[in-house]
Amino acid sequence: MTHRTAVLLLALACCLPALADQAQEIATERARIAAERSRVEATFQAEQKTCYRKFAVSGCIEDAQAWRSQQLSDLRRQEVALNDLERKARSADRMRELQQKQADEARRQSDAAAKGQAERASREQRAQEKAEKAQAAAAREGTGKAKRPRSAPAPKATAPRTPNASAGPDANENRHKFEERQRQAQEHKASVEQHQAEHKKPAQPLPVPP
Repeated sequence: MTHRTAVLLLALACCLPALADQAQEIATERARIAAERSRVEATFQAEQKTCYRKFAVSGCIEDAQAWRSQQLSDLRRQEVALNDLERKARSADRMRELQQKQADEARRQSDAAAKGQAERASREQRAQEKAEKAQAAAAREGTGKAKRPRSAPAPKATAPRTPNASAGPDANENRHKFEERQRQAQEHKASVEQHQAEHKKPAQPLPVPP
């Protein structure tokens, strides 16, 4: 494993939640691994040709194959580690998405509960204000009825009555005037009758027959 690959894998492992933001780096590292694999294959092919020109061909080829196998295994380990980190990053992304959805749902439910509570409080406030207005209106109506005088009954066609003495100063004065007029009328009537009686000639007696 190269030093650059080890550093990258360590950085990815430490910063796993940010792996989605490093997709370009991962793609670059995969391309590097693929290029390294191609270079190893090309080097192995060239080494085989060189071995055929040597006296100990078998040993040379075996050494080249061992080198090739070691290089490819190292590249394979790098690729597996990179795949593992990428899977963990995708899992972390899915977990973050789920947590975000749960947070959004909790916030939505909280907002709905707060809105429902505000609406209930508003309805209760309106109902209380309506009841208070109705109570105030009923109180005003009751006060108006208590202060409103009753309509006096229509007077009957009867002889005038002597005003009530308990009706107040004006009523007492009217009563005295009425009584005075009644007294004067009676005195006048009696005077007239007396005058007529005084001036009325007595009837002449009938003549006694002879």
